[in-house]
Amino acid sequence: MLLLLLACVSPTTDTTDVVEASPCPDPWSAETGSDWGTVVSTSADWAELSLDVAGQLCLLSTEGRLVCIYASEVTEVSSAAVSIDTDCFLDDEGIPWCYAPYDGIPWARVATEAAVEATSTSLYQCVVPASTEVPECGFNYGYVSSMGEPPPLDQPIHDLDVNGGGAGGYGDPYVALVCGLTDAGLVLCSDPFEGVAQPSGQVGPYAALSLGGAHIATLTEGGVLGFLLEPWYEASGGFSASDPLSGVDPALTWRQVVASSFMLGLTSEGALVVWPATPTVATYQSMFTDPPMSFLDMPPAGTFTRIASTYVSEPTMCALRDDGRVVCWGDIHNLNGLCAL
Repeated sequence: MLLLLLACVSPTTDTTDVVEASPCPDPWSAETGSDWGTVVSTSADWAELSLDVAGQLCLLSTEGRLVCIYASEVTEVSSAAVSIDTDCFLDDEGIPWCYAPYDGIPWARVATEAAVEATSTSLYQCVVPASTEVPECGFNYGYVSSMGEPPPLDQPIHDLDVNGGGAGGYGDPYVALVCGLTDAGLVLCSDPFEGVAQPSGQVGPYAALSLGGAHIATLTEGGVLGFLLEPWYEASGGFSASDPLSGVDPALTWRQVVASSFMLGLTSEGALVVWPATPTVATYQSMFTDPPMSFLDMPPAGTFTRIASTYVSEPTMCALRDDGRVVCWGDIHNLNGLCAL
């Protein structure tokens, strides 16, 4: 297992410098008349973004510059990153690095061989080695828990997503999941209590997935949106696989969807859509802020290329505009008023 070898890997970083954040000169509120949101970067070269469960926003430029924003700090993480996922990135040699707050290390190299994917949560960390494409998962660097590690998936997997301890969206601290797509384009999941299982009702092949609290959002190559129940919720009777589709225009096709206790979607035309995952969330949403806000009224207008969301104490959402700027809204107390320089 990869994570058994971590003790032999020196937890070093290439470049990690904290720089002073500057106020944003162009707040989103000035564009819309709303005070719910802010532009967090006016740079024009961002290509990817991610959010973790703590509300840390990471931005990857077209030149390989990786910057992370949290609280009052903007951290220059790397100048040679080629891809990012939640709390992990691959450098220009394919080596995976992940955020390691439990050991007080900002970012640690978590493997010595090249990987095709790496992702992490507050509980689990997974790396997909390029040599096998079989995920190797274990506890996050320095984390100790009685929950147990997920059983191995034991086959090539892509588009891996990890949920546990609230990460990857709303999540459920008692349902820790690792899910991904098989070579046949079907969803396969692993849970430390229930083992390895495939959700029922699959009509793949799928091209992408995203884990929420009880649902798995799926997209086909043509951008058709669907939802599966996570295997351990199928017998609960408390959720339906059709819940997140309620009120969504079935004619829409999608570029990206991020599942959480709510759903954030990016249509094929680049528009943002937010909607509740379940009827319970639809009722609860009015309690998030004072004055109450509507999920459906929250997204800013414009054309966007990528999205990210998480659930901290309240939902946090960010999107990359087609002009390279980054906009965030929701619970943005960790981001509000900051610009990545």
